[in-house]
Amino acid sequence: KNSLETSVIGSILIEPRILRDIMGFLTSSDFDLKACAAVYSFAISKVNNGEPFDAVIATECLHGIVERPAEYLAECMTRTGGTYVNGASHAELLHQAADSIRLYEGVQAILNEMEPKEIPTELIKIAQEAMRGKLGKRRTLYELLNQYYESLNEGPPERTNTGFQKLD
Repeated sequence: KNSLETSVIGSILIEPRILRDIMGFLTSSDFDLKACAAVYSFAISKVNNGEPFDAVIATECLHGIVERPAEYLAECMTRTGGTYVNGASHAELLHQAADSIRLYEGVQAILNEMEPKEIPTELIKIAQEAMRGKLGKRRTLYELLNQYYESLNEGPPERTNTGFQKLD
């Protein structure tokens, strides 16, 4: 998942216009890496305010988060292979992975912390939230339960296979 995060940020730094394509579904809470979340939030803020955004401007938000902001951003851009073409699809994969982790953690918390008689009610609530799109993309109950069932033996997902060996 971390390589997806840096790839998305690298794509945004190479071509800030990509933000318009991804800001409708990707949120800063989809990022685990604090630096990537900070850059994404900063970029969205700049774009929403009609201000310019690029790699040089992005270094402002990383002071105190990473030791060498410019080098960190250069590494993010390098991870894209020098192109932003896959940025939107990587953003979608990142959002799906974050959504899966949130769903898994929510169900695990319910199973671990609730009284047995309360579990069905709480599972229905989280399934309804996911079906309504509050946890990301709208899904059917079958899709949610099937995804959860498959994840029980795997543990929480740590990354998403993009199909590109060098990016995984």
